[in-house]
Amino acid sequence: MLNLDDQSVYASLDKSGMGSQIRGLPGQCRQAWDKASQFVLPSGYADVGKVVILGMGGSAIGGD
Repeated sequence: MLNLDDQSVYASLDKSGMGSQIRGLPGQCRQAWDKASQFVLPSGYADVGKVVILGMGGSAIGGD
């Protein structure tokens, strides 16, 4: 029987370290927010009315 409360189970199955990446998501979001907050839109884009975001598969999540 697999004990899902045993953290060593996850460590043995998560060979790529995805759990660590997920735990780091809040920090990644803060870093992205900080970078986006510092971005200065070039004046030539002031009249843009629409933006298209494209992606396939997992890459489409950002657009969603």
